[in-house]
Amino acid sequence: MLTQTVNKASSTVTLASSANPSTYGSSVKFTATVTLSTCTGTVTFLDSGTTIGSGTISSGKASYSTSTLTAGSHSITGSYGGDSNCNGSTSSALSQTVNKANTTTTLSSSANPSAIGSPVTFTATISSTTATGTVTFKDGSTVLGSGSVSNGAATFNTSSLAIGSHSITGAYSGDSNYNSSTSSKLTQTVEQGSATSVSSAANPSPFDATLTFTAVVTPSAATGTVTFMDGATTLGTGTLSGGTTSFSISSLAIGSHSITAVYGGSGTYLGSTSLVLSQSILALNSISVAPASVSVPIGATQQFTATGTFSNGTQGNVTSVVSWSSSAINIATISSAGVATGASEGAATIQATVGSVSGSSAVTVTPSMFAPTGDLITPRIFHTETVLQNGEVLIAGGSGTGSSAARIREALTIREPTTAQYS
Repeated sequence: MLTQTVNKASSTVTLASSANPSTYGSSVKFTATVTLSTCTGTVTFLDSGTTIGSGTISSGKASYSTSTLTAGSHSITGSYGGDSNCNGSTSSALSQTVNKANTTTTLSSSANPSAIGSPVTFTATISSTTATGTVTFKDGSTVLGSGSVSNGAATFNTSSLAIGSHSITGAYSGDSNYNSSTSSKLTQTVEQGSATSVSSAANPSPFDATLTFTAVVTPSAATGTVTFMDGATTLGTGTLSGGTTSFSISSLAIGSHSITAVYGGSGTYLGSTSLVLSQSILALNSISVAPASVSVPIGATQQFTATGTFSNGTQGNVTSVVSWSSSAINIATISSAGVATGASEGAATIQATVGSVSGSSAVTVTPSMFAPTGDLITPRIFHTETVLQNGEVLIAGGSGTGSSAARIREALTIREPTTAQYS
């Protein structure tokens, strides 16, 4: 009997890389070729002796792909474990170079434009969420501060930017796996802050009446326009003058309206929005005018007020939204604000109207206590001058000049500024 011994065949392993050098984060495939091609089993892939993966031999080849190799140089080997017919073997070391990955940095602002003194947050976003390190934030060449990268982003908060335009950049430092990068310039505009308020001429206001809303923007030097809104609906706009503008409307439906004034800002002042004004529009049942009757001297004035009684039983001052009229403007005139002026002796009816609803008052114009004299009869000094409601000037007291210098004047005198006439 002959005993035949068959020894395992020797094997060799050669190793190849799909990309050398490769870039961090990109996939690289290592392929181990085992001779003989009839060998089976697995190949273990190692990085400087540390197992990183394995592959099953098929047609004499085994492979393993990875994208987790850090930037730098790696000594990769393939170790074949052998099988029942082939002895194991290990490849020579393959020097795999992994380069750092390039990055891009983008910059954003939490508020642009922003108000002076208000905080603004700059956020630098790195193109990879696994990047670490720091971002330095600059205004031109001036370093504002820095932030640590977490989940691919870093932030910096400041409230010290001066009014004007600022060129902001974010410079990422890079880390062991990523190259550095700098964002494009972000133009941050810092403006003077503003505050806006809105008020109504009457609230509640009668249906069909012309209602005026007034917006006040501070500081009063603010310029530009204010948009008046009813919820999300634009009612109209007004141009600021001295920080104030108004808008009138007569088409608001019965019910409650959420009115806001939105200041659009300017190149110097930041926009702002008022608090919501809840404006009530109600059907009007009646109007009462006060005083109910009054006597007014020629040239004197009288303020009338109108009180409306609404369909829900409530009352409100509607002086500023009614239409005022006089039955005899040659006797008494009346302004849109309800101020009557006596023109000549007689009686007139003052009426306040909204739609088909009206109320009235009687005014009697009596002779004036003053008679026109032309020039001031006796010049005087040390007197007082008081501007009356109708614009005339009341002159009282004082002493005469010349031979009557010591005499105190007790008589009252009225001066009409537009004609320089005295009475």
